[in-house]
Amino acid sequence: MGYYQYIDGRKYDRSILDAVQALLDGKSKGALSARDAAKIKQYFIDAPDFSATSRRTIQRILETSRFAADARPWLKEQLDAKPVNWYESLERIVEEELGFHHLNINVKAEILSHQLKFKNTTNFEDAVRLALKNFTLYAGHEQSLRNVLQNLYGFEAGTNGTTDDGLLEGILSDHLNHAEFCLVPPAAQTPVLPDYHRYAPDEATIPSNWVFGLLLHELPNWYFWAVIDREHLQDPFNFGKIQPSPAWGSN
Repeated sequence: MGYYQYIDGRKYDRSILDAVQALLDGKSKGALSARDAAKIKQYFIDAPDFSATSRRTIQRILETSRFAADARPWLKEQLDAKPVNWYESLERIVEEELGFHHLNINVKAEILSHQLKFKNTTNFEDAVRLALKNFTLYAGHEQSLRNVLQNLYGFEAGTNGTTDDGLLEGILSDHLNHAEFCLVPPAAQTPVLPDYHRYAPDEATIPSNWVFGLLLHELPNWYFWAVIDREHLQDPFNFGKIQPSPAWGSN
């Protein structure tokens, strides 16, 4: 089973759903008690990795599960009082604002914290928006993601507004929805993440740019980078390169 469960196209945390089902199993009235609600708060709402998916999952539990006495309003109050953290904000941008509900986000807190110390006229949230939009729209580099997929699928160049262009948009969206999106660290931090970060070319200088890596399941030997100028002096761009070994399915 995967980490997530999709219901009506929305992503939910399977571990939370399974834990709540385990609490309900064996209860004659099938209702969550005040003690159960306290456990949900302790193990999930108060968890350091609480995310937008966690919040959505607990909201669904509040809407669809039976509760005893005052357990439901108490749990809702605890959920509403939970501040939105940086990762939850990131998930909301990627999933709700940009519509990439299946994109695997791999951003480490320690790497982000280090990069927030650079001079960032372009903040992290806006850099994420620019990077993902650039992956879908940018065609100014021969090996941009858009151009690579356009050539791979045999679409004609310069067909804005045509059927081919519409099909390409759908293919780009589908690939991105089944990809891994990462914040690339400086070289000194590289060992904590997968090997493909070591291949980031000279164009992707970390102190001057937010650099995001992208791995596509269906192009396992290709690695792509979106480069977003931290001071907003240069236009965003992205490019890819074929690497010596695939990142997906290499084990």
